[in-house]
Amino acid sequence: MTKPTLSLNCTDIEMINDTELNNSTTTFSTSEFIVVYFSMLITLFGLVGNGLVLWFLSFHFKKTPFTVYVLNLAVADFLLLLISKVVFLYIVCGAWKQISVGPSISLLLTVTYYAGLCILTAISVERCLSLTFPFWYRCKRPKYQSGITSAILWVVSILLTYIDIFGCNGTDYKNRELKCTVMIIGTSTLSLLIFSPAMVLSSLILFIKIWTKTWCQHSSKLYIVIVVTVIIFILFTTPPRLLSLLFYFNIIHVKNFFIVYTWSLFCSVINSAANPFVYFFVGSMGKQGVGVSIQGALQKVFKEDSDISQETAQDTEASEIKM
Repeated sequence: MTKPTLSLNCTDIEMINDTELNNSTTTFSTSEFIVVYFSMLITLFGLVGNGLVLWFLSFHFKKTPFTVYVLNLAVADFLLLLISKVVFLYIVCGAWKQISVGPSISLLLTVTYYAGLCILTAISVERCLSLTFPFWYRCKRPKYQSGITSAILWVVSILLTYIDIFGCNGTDYKNRELKCTVMIIGTSTLSLLIFSPAMVLSSLILFIKIWTKTWCQHSSKLYIVIVVTVIIFILFTTPPRLLSLLFYFNIIHVKNFFIVYTWSLFCSVINSAANPFVYFFVGSMGKQGVGVSIQGALQKVFKEDSDISQETAQDTEASEIKM
């Protein structure tokens, strides 16, 4: 059996066939097990944090364009953390070889990675547009754009997952066939040279806007959340993507598979678990300090979605009237 069976969070680092697996390093060092146990702890906190975000956004907060995106992002992060928890349990119990019989693990990890990538790109780009074209954002933006866009991005994530996992079989992957090379380079380019630069550029514009005189009088918690979230995403998802390319082109030898695997999944777990804590700590900033409740902190961040759009539209209309 040579069919690849596990792709790490869309890094294309796949399980190899049984013969190669038996000849590779199959034991973990103490440091690697420390990473695994630490990752399990992080996944627990991340599941609780994303669960709270899902609960409050679903039942306690008014739906806004931003919260619809955040709700979808929290779903993607929650699913990724949940599947990662299963993977780590397999490793700790010494049953990691059984992962090869669970293709759903590979599918869900890849779908949730792409969903997070696409949705976070949409968040940063749309908030940038809301500052650049505030009147359009307030008055001309379609009412259900966030929901429709999120649904489309989930479909795109599923299609990219199909390309990632079923684009080439195990034999073609092993032989480095042209179609596999094109697929891996294509998906890596999409992540590293299209989505990631779009997030970085939009976040840079948001960061500049935070510190300009025009916006210093406005509360900037929402923008800080977006910038910090994008920075964390870039820092902890770019290395796994680069590792996938190094692994495919044999720059990283197969005996290092489990080291690459655990550290890559560790990076993905940190990224998915961090977002709820970013929302809380940024929302807690201010006069009330750390005494603010979780719901209060989230409310202070997400409430700005409607407040800022109203203020920007009013400022634009006022400037147009003066002209």
